[in-house]
Amino acid sequence: MINRHHGPISHALLGSILSFTAATAFVVAPVYSQTAPAAAAPTGNLDAFKATPSAGPITAWVNGHVAAMGSGAAAAAASRDAIIGEATSGKVAPGPSFLAAYAGALDAAIVPALANSKSYEVRLNAGIAVARVANAEGGASLSTATIALLNDQSPFVVLWGVKAARPVLAGTLKIPTANPSPLVDALLAAVKKHGAGPIGGAIVTEAYDTLSIDYQNPDPKKKPSTTALAKVIGPMQQLLAQRVEQYKTGIPPEALADQKATGFLVFTSVWSLHKQPEKLTSMQQMSDLIGLAAQQFQNASPADKDSLGNLIKLVALAMSVVPETAPIAATITPATKVTGATPPAQMLAAVTPIAAALKTVKGFEAINPPPAATSGGAGDSGAAGTQPAAATSTAPAAAPASAPAAH
Repeated sequence: MINRHHGPISHALLGSILSFTAATAFVVAPVYSQTAPAAAAPTGNLDAFKATPSAGPITAWVNGHVAAMGSGAAAAAASRDAIIGEATSGKVAPGPSFLAAYAGALDAAIVPALANSKSYEVRLNAGIAVARVANAEGGASLSTATIALLNDQSPFVVLWGVKAARPVLAGTLKIPTANPSPLVDALLAAVKKHGAGPIGGAIVTEAYDTLSIDYQNPDPKKKPSTTALAKVIGPMQQLLAQRVEQYKTGIPPEALADQKATGFLVFTSVWSLHKQPEKLTSMQQMSDLIGLAAQQFQNASPADKDSLGNLIKLVALAMSVVPETAPIAATITPATKVTGATPPAQMLAAVTPIAAALKTVKGFEAINPPPAATSGGAGDSGAAGTQPAAATSTAPAAAPASAPAAH
């Protein structure tokens, strides 16, 4: 059975999972273990090369620790920590030049290790290392490794791939000549495959954050360019389309996460970059999302009602802030005031008129009514029966509730 979690509960669970995997990734079922012949990890550190990077020693050190990951679960975790440590700590602070060389060496070494390893421990620890180093480097140097993680069969490894994709995509989009499509395509494929699994909600949430590329950052040095924002509008719509499709047959995990997409799409600096066909697509998706959510709300569990009510309210607010919908504000307003406690009939009454009103708006004449949901959300809180079937997983069970919280 698949558990679906909501709001603060899911965030606490995700924190436990991430802490559990980061601290004890080598403690998993023996079926995932495949110990390779011993390979000694390098000794010492790279502090001597952080001020003046030297490719040879850096590559040799990284290659040695990646090779040592295949020597057993404990060795994999130890080398993971050593790899992360060189990018985040040390007596000499790692600078941009060192981090670029270091991340490039890790990318070259880790990809064949991921491809050749049948060991879950190796792949998971490698994923954690890649995500942490990518976050420290903040560039595109680990794009190949990130794609390899996103293509993994285990959703737990994929989760770390999605976490790595966030800084890697942002870094890629800073390079005018770079092509983000391979990374974006791998991200969308990973969510499609694993987005309905036991940690599907966490994967979807991270994917939305990745495609948002920190669009609300007030720091001019970190704020994404208009060119970068324009390049992620389509991928964000594709990810949201995957989720809307799931609402036709149930309530996907972390329903409230979908407001991340709509909030991004209607943000002033993003909406202004939409071409007219993109505006129509975004508005159609928002209309379909709240229409399907209102249908699933009718028989949903109390916990799902709370998530769906908040989702509908936030998406309706998103629809109301774009200039084009000003003439139909009175029709959208009732949906901006619903909650999880709203009676089901009242929820439908608040949402149903919106699609027809949108058709009266210039540029949105082609809006279609939301599709009909084929099943409702009956069941106890978090019941598996209200969501689509999960993809087959090769990962172990999720970390127990007693796992230590992430810091």
